[in-house]
Amino acid sequence: KVISEFKPLEHRMELVWTFDWVTYYNDSIATIPASTINSLKSIPNVNTMILWWMDRWIDYSDLINFVNNSNVENVNWQQKTGHDLLPQINKKTYKVDNLPEAVKIAKQVTKKWTVCLLSPAASSYTFFKNFEERGRVFKELVKTNI
Repeated sequence: KVISEFKPLEHRMELVWTFDWVTYYNDSIATIPASTINSLKSIPNVNTMILWWMDRWIDYSDLINFVNNSNVENVNWQQKTGHDLLPQINKKTYKVDNLPEAVKIAKQVTKKWTVCLLSPAASSYTFFKNFEERGRVFKELVKTNI
């Protein structure tokens, strides 16, 4: 009974919606690379991930290695830190200027029957007040046709 009534915490590997045979997860709380790696280990069949890097001088090499050796095919990234880090990723990458653009591209490139995951691996204070606001905006964008 407890399991059937359990409500997971918002923004923590949160199932948002399945639309057009793509399932979207909100993991906006993942503000360090280790959290994003754990999300990728826990959520099967991730085809597209949205990273939102704000440079905090953190070592991203473990995340880069994990993504390079994963089944992820597409990585959407915010431009500032991505200029330095994402050339090391051997996946299709898409530079975006904002979250609406990232979701729009994700809707175009994510294969049917797979997952699109927002798991930023960083904060985004220059764009959002906190991870909760980023997660709410992501969920709104996923559920609207842009």
